[in-house]
Amino acid sequence: MSKTIQIQTRSRIDFEKLYDFLWQSDRSVVGIGRSPDILYFYCKGYSTRGIDVSREDIGYEVRLTTLANPADYKLANSVALFFRINTPDVFIRLDDKVVETVHVFLTNELTGYFKRDAELVYQLANQYQTAITFFAANQEYYLGEYAFSKIDMEKAGWEIRVEQLIQQVLYNLPKSESDHVLQIGEGENAKTAKLVTADVSYVLKKYDALLFNKSKNSNQMHDLLFLTNDILNDHLPSSWERMDDYTIVAPALGWDTYLEYVKKMTHYHQPELF
Repeated sequence: MSKTIQIQTRSRIDFEKLYDFLWQSDRSVVGIGRSPDILYFYCKGYSTRGIDVSREDIGYEVRLTTLANPADYKLANSVALFFRINTPDVFIRLDDKVVETVHVFLTNELTGYFKRDAELVYQLANQYQTAITFFAANQEYYLGEYAFSKIDMEKAGWEIRVEQLIQQVLYNLPKSESDHVLQIGEGENAKTAKLVTADVSYVLKKYDALLFNKSKNSNQMHDLLFLTNDILNDHLPSSWERMDDYTIVAPALGWDTYLEYVKKMTHYHQPELF
């Protein structure tokens, strides 16, 4: 589950120096500013959640969230080490206890943290019969019945396969040629829709609706086919591949195959989505 390292210090550090320190020790580290007082770090190709480092009244906090993996915990250890080196008045706490060891998290415990989190996510997904959305590396992945069935939770080493699946979805899929998502409505009533066209390759995620052209000249709402993610999941074109519960690698179909698919799916049209 989530863990927070409290870094008590009156000193103020330069976030750029922190990033340089982390990057010098691991060239896979990426830093993203969330706000003037919060930085998000992850290890490209490895992290399953990443970490947040934020300025607080007491000094700083390092936050790890559910499904953080060994790469994330090692990154958190490196942040704590930076403060030990650069802030002489520092006290580091975890679970309200002062940590005096060099590493806040011990190497031999890191895989266990991830495995316990994955077991909990698996139980929750089964109990509530729903996929759970996680955010990392500026995108999402979805773990539920489908993802866990691919992993085969009954066979030894399942936690390694969970980690590998997450890393594949985050870092090893082809680049989507269109990330544009339509937002319809405002505030709490806003819905997201993805227009899927015949000549573009996508990595599709979870939306309120997926929109398909009924003809090459479709340009009005009444000319569009509306599908839900769940309907799409049950009726994928043969060249598309489902990676987790909602992530789909969707190569361009070309107009002939696309229009044939749209015609077949007209029965599942969901006009009430908007």
